[in-house]
Amino acid sequence: MNSTVSDLTAKMARRPPASRDALLKASHEFGVSFPADYVAFMVESNGATGRVGARGYLDLWSVEYLTECNREESQSPTTLSGLIVFGSDGGGELYALAGQPGEEAAIVEVPAVGERSDAVPCGTTLLDLLQYLGGGEPFTSDDLAYGKAASDRLVRDLSQDSEG
Repeated sequence: MNSTVSDLTAKMARRPPASRDALLKASHEFGVSFPADYVAFMVESNGATGRVGARGYLDLWSVEYLTECNREESQSPTTLSGLIVFGSDGGGELYALAGQPGEEAAIVEVPAVGERSDAVPCGTTLLDLLQYLGGGEPFTSDDLAYGKAASDRLVRDLSQDSEG
């Protein structure tokens, strides 16, 4: 596995390895080629959950859960049809592969209650996704001060709106 992927996932709780056969079967069933670094990660840990880098969070689903969820999706198409979902941020965002069979798939972030048209490209590899989620330096006191100032302005504005 790529050392940068290892560094960015160091704080994640890992699971026992997935089999290459299970990954290959899912790839064929959904007509998608998983990124090579995703496959390398999954054969070491069949999914993982936790912090990514300094700021991100990822629930990378097991191949069994990925298969179950996407099989259900294909039987009752919704606004996310055509996406192969493989994880989430533990909240309202999903991470999925988007693309045509035989093409390199893009990894996208899409709201769980959104539509495919709401998808935001995150790259084409697991490393791209991890850098998208956890990129940047750790939070600093400047980040905290900026957040507090923005929060104070919002409270002030809401107070003025309710008075006026």
